[in-house]
Amino acid sequence: MLLWLKDVPSFNIDSIESDQEICDFVDSIVTCSTDNLSDNLVKMQTHHHSHTCYKGRKNSQCRFNIPYYPMRCTTILRPLPEDFPGQQRKKYEKILELVKQQLTDKDTMKMSYKILLHTLNIHQDEYLLAIRTSLSKPQLYLRRDPKDILISPYCKKIIDLMRSNINIQFVLDAFGAATYIIDYINKSNRGMSQILKEVLQQIREGKDSLRKGLTKISNTFYNNSELSIQEACYNILQIPLSKSSEECVFIPTFPMAERVRLVKSQNKLEELDEDSTEIFESGLIEHYANRPDSLKHESLAEFAANFTYSSVHTKTSLPLKNNSGYVTRRSKSRVIRYRNYHYEIDPQNYLRENLMLFMPWTNEINDILDKDMEQLFASHSHTINEKKII
Repeated sequence: MLLWLKDVPSFNIDSIESDQEICDFVDSIVTCSTDNLSDNLVKMQTHHHSHTCYKGRKNSQCRFNIPYYPMRCTTILRPLPEDFPGQQRKKYEKILELVKQQLTDKDTMKMSYKILLHTLNIHQDEYLLAIRTSLSKPQLYLRRDPKDILISPYCKKIIDLMRSNINIQFVLDAFGAATYIIDYINKSNRGMSQILKEVLQQIREGKDSLRKGLTKISNTFYNNSELSIQEACYNILQIPLSKSSEECVFIPTFPMAERVRLVKSQNKLEELDEDSTEIFESGLIEHYANRPDSLKHESLAEFAANFTYSSVHTKTSLPLKNNSGYVTRRSKSRVIRYRNYHYEIDPQNYLRENLMLFMPWTNEINDILDKDMEQLFASHSHTINEKKII
């Protein structure tokens, strides 16, 4: 669960002025103290090491960095500066190793914070510097007594409602939060790339056709992806996983030579004359070029957004020219999507695309490509800008 809180103090990595305000805010919401928790909730919030703690690790340290470091007060620690003396860094790295060893001792949980430092024979400043040697980015540490080094952070109000284990953290780094969410979404697909690589290698070594190869890849991906029960049920019942209140349509505004088109079926190809070159199925652009005279002032963008093609005639449909089908006006316009060239990067395609989308035309070659596009754009700029706004 990701909670976005209103009026939260903002963290500034280059200044410590906001640190205390953030720490006070976090203390008002999050804690790791067991003083006010029932025995049942203490058990839920206590971390117990398992095989997942050491997955992918050569050493015996928990990958969740538990036990947590005790802290006298909630504080934000930053990595050591790059110019920090190397000998000093090594000294504090050794101190950190001693701290970690001490935290694994069960007797540590019976100590106070002051006695812990005395046992380690270090001062508060040395303790914090030792922790900073392990940091690559700023990190917030909660006020924590040694007795709570295995307790996950929680919000008292939330845990009283949920009555289950929670681990709540204040996010300092927005990019880190986004990365974490994406990694968690894709967690079930880890290892998939290796499986697909093996399938690709088998295809290269075999003599399968391209169609069979693609079928193998899609089947492998589908059969090896982990699904939730809900997603599996939706797939079996053929219920769409997502719905949208707005329908989109993509207009292929690429240059003619770069457009992807579907070849007609074998039966349709056999019906063509021997010298015919009409081997492709008609698409949105072809339907627009064959629109009836009543729609001659419609631009391609308006046509794509407001009309739906059909090969079957209905009472409300309009016939396209050359017996190429019918179109019906939609009750709700679609959102159009297209390549969207930028003038600074590709001025010729920018001009061509805008003329193609927002200036009415009948023959793309004669009306746009064979013309001086800069002059054509200038003469229709008012119309183009008007239709863009619509």
